[in-house]
Amino acid sequence: MIHELFFYLTILLLPTQLAYHMWPDWTIVLGRRVDYLAPTLYLTDLCIIATIVSYVVSKKRFPIVTPKIIILLSVLAIVNAAIATHKLLAMLGWVKIIELTLFFFYVRETNHSHQRVFALLSLSVIFSCTLGIAQSVYGRSIGGLLWFIGERTFTINTPAIAKQALCVPSGSCIEFLRPYATFPHPNVFAGFLGLYILIALRHNAIVFTILPFITLLLTTSRSAWIALGVSTLLQYILRQKTQNTLLAPMIEVFLLVSLLLLSIPVSPTNNESIDVRVALNASAMTIIQSSLLGGVGINHFLVSLPQMFPHREMYFLQPVHNIYLLFLAEIGLIGAIALFVAIFRARINARALSFTLFLLLVGLFDHYLLTTQQGNLLLTLGALYSTIPSWFSPKRG
Repeated sequence: MIHELFFYLTILLLPTQLAYHMWPDWTIVLGRRVDYLAPTLYLTDLCIIATIVSYVVSKKRFPIVTPKIIILLSVLAIVNAAIATHKLLAMLGWVKIIELTLFFFYVRETNHSHQRVFALLSLSVIFSCTLGIAQSVYGRSIGGLLWFIGERTFTINTPAIAKQALCVPSGSCIEFLRPYATFPHPNVFAGFLGLYILIALRHNAIVFTILPFITLLLTTSRSAWIALGVSTLLQYILRQKTQNTLLAPMIEVFLLVSLLLLSIPVSPTNNESIDVRVALNASAMTIIQSSLLGGVGINHFLVSLPQMFPHREMYFLQPVHNIYLLFLAEIGLIGAIALFVAIFRARINARALSFTLFLLLVGLFDHYLLTTQQGNLLLTLGALYSTIPSWFSPKRG
């Protein structure tokens, strides 16, 4: 079927970021153009839309979405957009949520071959790892036709590029470029690699984890390292201690609340990167307190951020590096309650908890799961592997 072709193409192209960006007035904040606010149509968006449209044409109906979810999303979208400063910006955010929700239920309904999904993901990972390692070795982007699938043009000397110093006991240090592949940042690349390693482990394909694990180390993404280690360990414990499928959602909600409490800002340090994150956390808490119920509107954190610094120049324009604070700031308490309800209704199996937990832990230290296309797709992929029995337990599928 044609919709299957577009679905598998979406999986294969997940690492790419080829897109068309638009720059309306609202993308300018403090005189600077902010790409997070730009309406963007990605190649993977076209693949998802083609998947759903071709499915509707062939089946003469939409993917079956729970009526309660339709009502919930509709109410949230209307209330949230009404609160937002830029109505169209907020509505575009909700269009993205609806797109991914339809895609999620389409995959749940069709239950495509997990072997093919894993094979296509493996091809993407091998390509991305090879490209990323080459970037680190040569200290620059590879260029050429790779630009058309999302590789940015940079060298190790490009301002604000991500690099890392490797020091030996003698005291000498060598700087190397952290691998980007076709991702917007090495941390996003690391999130993709970490989730893939968990998927490969579920397929008992240990050999397929070697190359992504080496590349993951090169990204020096500590959040991905910690998330992968903790989620793998907890998954092992749960598999040994319980087979109760109803217990997993309760554990996840507990973890979500715990992570939210851990998000409260701590005292600043002398590290500039940490100082920025602490300042963003504090700003998010202020925004949450001022708009507790409905939030400031989806995609509006950066629009509201300058109001938090009225008496001094702000040199950073970034989303808060924490998806829980970002979610609460933009969607509010109403959206948070809806999230808890969705988690309980999802009935995530204990055997699949590692996929969700990995993303929950990564989200404690970064924002890309909510603010980038590849992050959105990773979040959707993790949700699918957490809820489709034949996917999270492939040896039985």
